[in-house]
Amino acid sequence: MRSSSPEVGKQVTDVLDEIIPTIPIDDQTAATIARIGERLLKAASEEQASYETLLAAASAEIGAASKEKNGAMQVGVFA
Repeated sequence: MRSSSPEVGKQVTDVLDEIIPTIPIDDQTAATIARIGERLLKAASEEQASYETLLAAASAEIGAASKEKNGAMQVGVFA
């Protein structure tokens, strides 16, 4: 499947619906959701876009965003 497939669009929406509630409320910003959405669309265009693949991509993006936020917080503490 490719990103132009209606099924992929539905899967992307379903993954976002599942993953957003798992993000801490303070991190549920438009920028974070857009970043996850971009990652999902990229994964859908480059890979076999199974629900599991998209969910893994979203989870990885949340983990990366969390690491970046924690790293920035640690730098701020020592600055």
